[in-house]
Amino acid sequence: IAAGFSGLPLGMLVFLSVVLVGAFAVEAAVYPFHGWVPESYASTFTSLTSYLSGISTRMGVYGIILVVFGFIGSASMERMNPMGVLNFRYLFAVLSVLTMIVPTYTALFQHDAKRLVTWHGIGQGGYMLVGIISGTVLGIAGGLFHIFNHLTYVTLILFSLAAVEYRTGTMNLNKLGGLIKKQPVAFLGLLFGIIGLAGIPPMNGFVSKWFIYKGLIDNGMPFLALAAVIGTLGTILSVYKLIHNVFLGQLPEKYNQVREVPLFMQLPIWILMLTVFGTGVFPGPVLAVVAEIQEFFGQAAVPYSMTGIAPEAGSLNMFVINLVFMGSLAAAWLVYLAGGRRKHVGQYDNYAAGHFLDASVPYNFNYRFYTGFEHILKPENKRFAARFEGFFSGLTEFAGDYLRKLYSGNVSTYTKYILLSVVILVLVLGAMI
Repeated sequence: IAAGFSGLPLGMLVFLSVVLVGAFAVEAAVYPFHGWVPESYASTFTSLTSYLSGISTRMGVYGIILVVFGFIGSASMERMNPMGVLNFRYLFAVLSVLTMIVPTYTALFQHDAKRLVTWHGIGQGGYMLVGIISGTVLGIAGGLFHIFNHLTYVTLILFSLAAVEYRTGTMNLNKLGGLIKKQPVAFLGLLFGIIGLAGIPPMNGFVSKWFIYKGLIDNGMPFLALAAVIGTLGTILSVYKLIHNVFLGQLPEKYNQVREVPLFMQLPIWILMLTVFGTGVFPGPVLAVVAEIQEFFGQAAVPYSMTGIAPEAGSLNMFVINLVFMGSLAAAWLVYLAGGRRKHVGQYDNYAAGHFLDASVPYNFNYRFYTGFEHILKPENKRFAARFEGFFSGLTEFAGDYLRKLYSGNVSTYTKYILLSVVILVLVLGAMI
């Protein structure tokens, strides 16, 4: 197939590249082809959601890698950009950035835990793709490594949430809270998972995101690296909301008798915690597989070591980083122990937002979770934002009303549209050939 691609006329090469990559982009939930994912993934069984988000959607990324590196290749990519008019890589970079940012911040507004994680599953695909299309050794390795990492930490997150759902019967963030003492194993699983998702040491998500950041910067793509950082900030905000509203805050009285899930259900959580942490400290075994994939597609292999990047190629040693990280935590714990006297209080012997808490005043303010930021904004800024939003919403409504008239319900009219589209496509392809 790769040999056939190399001999295609330019117009047919562009056409096949677009339709193949476009088809796999739907499977990979690349923005704006992602609309089918949130409802379908969030509404199924949690155990199945972990497969869909961790493995099934990543098959689309696999298909894109196969088409770009296996079928098209570097030479054909250059052919599709003869005069700098059509840059396939830049176009897909824009879609990858939108995939990183838009779904990630959409997750902030979700009140269902599984739907929130599903939106993050879409956003993490953007990191994989932007690393791969960077064209650098580290960027491609980071994108491939992130596929494995996402599989581990998103499954860990969903298994931990499944443990909560098993005992409480709900994934509604407005109805949960305070479960940390009731289900400590599920809490640890979610904590490990969201640290990996956010790309923070010592978990494996940090390693692959570091590869992606460095690959983008080394290839002269600082704005793509900045977009990746912006996406990470949105991830941190929403995963804090997730763990707070499930395990922290005030425990509803109806969950006083909740207990940890059976050992058989805890086992995969412990295994995945060990995997997420272990491949963060020692990423070498997985990077060995990543290097084989790069060599298979004729790319330079990532110069890896057991703890990160080989010394001659960079300075990432996850063992040292995690040693410093753990030492800092230990020092903080010693300072805490050396502090003043303290006492434990009940959940109602407390106050928040200027008033004492009782059974009638829940601490779990989920709907307006980030309402505190609104107090920082000045009134004139609010008015400007409202006018700005009103202008674009009005423009969108006007365009929608105009385009709606094209859908007349007349079959003959639709036939004319199809024929006109075919004629235009033939003319465009003919001009390219």
